[in-house]
Amino acid sequence: MGIRAFRPYTPGTRERVVSDFSEITRGKPEKSLTQAKHRAKGRNNRGVITCRHRGGGRQEAVSPGRFSPQQAGCTCPCRSD
Repeated sequence: MGIRAFRPYTPGTRERVVSDFSEITRGKPEKSLTQAKHRAKGRNNRGVITCRHRGGGRQEAVSPGRFSPQQAGCTCPCRSD
């Protein structure tokens, strides 16, 4: 694994060195394992803008938990009544 050094902006980052995880991770999540996250963008339940200066931007991708029982179709032994 490579080593990544920081630029000396502060005395704490002057000698800071961390390991580079380029061989372990890709950098971007796997597209088939992510879902789009809905954002309100400053709108209420009728779609009317109620909060100014919000909206636009890139849609966020969220990974929904790989081993959730709901996704796998398993029945959970404990119930919340």
